[in-house]
Amino acid sequence: MSRSWLRALGYFPIYIILIGLAAGMWSRPLLLTGCYAVLGGVMLLRWHSRSDVGFFFLAGVLGPLGEIVGVRFGAWHYTLPWIDIPVWLPLGWAVAGLYLKKTIEVLAGGVEERS
Repeated sequence: MSRSWLRALGYFPIYIILIGLAAGMWSRPLLLTGCYAVLGGVMLLRWHSRSDVGFFFLAGVLGPLGEIVGVRFGAWHYTLPWIDIPVWLPLGWAVAGLYLKKTIEVLAGGVEERS
């Protein structure tokens, strides 16, 4: 297995934590929001280039906007919504977006991680 794949697998726990938190805490939206804020903050401490921060915030805005459109048109609905979506969802999208960006960068070999 190449070094890129090993590094990408090293990021996989972020995904597991993201999904595990949602599965375990969806019924406690404010606590889940806090957990996602901490996870996002830790990620941004580690990865904070302009593109990382931009991607984090763009995913955190555009992802939920798409979800709101889906909800408004009746495609699905959420339990315990805030403004059609759960309060934690923007941070969930932001964390997932940054995780995907960093994973693809490593696998594509185009960007070296800063320590």
